[in-house]
Parts: sequence; C-alpha cells; structure tokens
Amino acid sequence: LLIVAPMSGHYATLLRGIAASELSRARGKADVAALGTILEARRQYQSLQLPVAAAEALNYAGMAQFYQAEVAAAVNSFAEAADEFRRAAATAPRRAVLQNLAVVQTDRGEYRAAAAAYEALLADWPEADGHARAAVLQNASIAVTYLG
Repeated sequence: LLIVAPMSGHYATLLRGIAASELSRARGKADVAALGTILEARRQYQSLQLPVAAAEALNYAGMAQFYQAEVAAAVNSFAEAADEFRRAAATAPRRAVLQNLAVVQTDRGEYRAAAAAYEALLADWPEADGHARAAVLQNASIAVTYLG
C-alpha cells in the first residue's frame, strides 16, 4: 500500500518551475518561463507567510538565473535567500545557499565576497560533520589563495 500525501498548489508550482529549469539546462537552452514559475511559487509562499519555503524558492530562482547566464541576478538571489534563511533561523538550508553563493562568486573572480560567504558558511557548519566541512574548507582555500 502506497499512501501519497496530497500536494499543495504552491509546492506543485515550485516543482514545475524547478523541473523546467533543470530540463532547459540539460537541453542547453534557457527557459525564461521556468524562472517565472519558480518566482510565482515564491510569491505564493510569501502570501502564506512561509518564509523558509519562500527562501527555498528564491534559492531555486538563483539556480535558474545561473543556468540562464544571469549570474549577477543569481548572486543577488542567493544572497537574499541566505539572509531570509538566517532571519528564519533555518541553518541547514542557509548553508546550501551560502555554498551556491560562494561557488558562483569564486567563478566570477569575486574572491573577497566568496571568502566572506565561506566564512559565514563555516561559522554555521557543525564541527562533527568532518568530511563535508573539509570540502567546504578546501573550496574556501581557493578563494583565499587568490586574495593573496
């Protein structure tokens, strides 16, 4: 017996946008409508006063923007999502978005900003999670190395 929980409309909207964004990335052509669908889900979450879900949608919007080569917009979305997760005290999802932000900033040559994002990420990363923390430290060392 498989019991499937009903899916809310706003979650279905988010999933449609994410799926369209990932498919467009795999096909190598931008799907602007996918970003619009993700942002619509974000608006729905905001109207329902679900700040963590709204921030999650913004992280996915940043990913869609990155896939569409709208890198500056992606950086802004990731930074805003990280701030929203911080205000909502959602530590684990904040780490994921800070990682996205730091990687994109490193790719753009914004090493000082990337180092700051990695510093914020490491401040929230549990010491007990050794392997993952080591990977973050290794990535952070790239940005710091370029700073001199």
